[in-house]
Amino acid sequence: MTTPITKNDPIRDRFFSPLESAEAWSSRLFYLSIAFSLCVAYFDEPSQRSLNNTLQWIQVVAVLTLFVLDVFIRLHLAPRAHDARSQDFLAKVYDAPLISQQTSGYYNHAQTEPILRLAAQLFENSLFTKEIIGKMLKRETVVTAIYMIIWVAAFSSRDVPLSWVALCAQIFFGEQILVRWLRMWWLWRRCEDVYGQMRTLYVNNPAPEKFSVTALDAYTKYESSKAMASITLSSKIFEQINPTVSSEWEKHRVEFGI
Repeated sequence: MTTPITKNDPIRDRFFSPLESAEAWSSRLFYLSIAFSLCVAYFDEPSQRSLNNTLQWIQVVAVLTLFVLDVFIRLHLAPRAHDARSQDFLAKVYDAPLISQQTSGYYNHAQTEPILRLAAQLFENSLFTKEIIGKMLKRETVVTAIYMIIWVAAFSSRDVPLSWVALCAQIFFGEQILVRWLRMWWLWRRCEDVYGQMRTLYVNNPAPEKFSVTALDAYTKYESSKAMASITLSSKIFEQINPTVSSEWEKHRVEFGI
């Protein structure tokens, strides 16, 4: 009986868990600021001026807090986490202690040469990433479609004040909804391309020089895409799809002798 491989990911616990927590609070603050914006627009009667002023001050505090948190995420938490993940990837490629806390049990291949390790790990990573992003994109598409319907309905109705239409447009076309959906869709397409590129590479099995430069080109595309999109993969979805995608990766390993 085969002993199951024990998986350990200290990088997620140390770097990605704080990032996911901060992003969750950022999302809460975003929706809180929306709620206060709607309240400010609704309570605009002269008799409600005191309440309106209080709500505006609360909204200002919420927006400023959201700004500070987003800057902290973009300039500290996210780069730190992605750097650690990249260092772990290269440490496994070259079998060198580039980072003190490394994952174990995640890269499943039998390659010994660095460039072959890089190609195998990238092939596996692109498979998992495209599947995780694909699942995330489905949920995000539903949310984005709901907001789009609300904005179109508000824009089309003559009974809705222009200030409400402008508010809905500001919310929908902002960073947290439509732009996030576009970044997620773009990352999914790029990961699909990298996965297809790696599969084609193993199918064609070119000369070593061509194999190396193609694998390196795919690796830079994969890493730059993650950095540009700045989308944190869902650990919950990873746990859900891990058995199925691991079985698919095992089929690739057998098919291409990885």
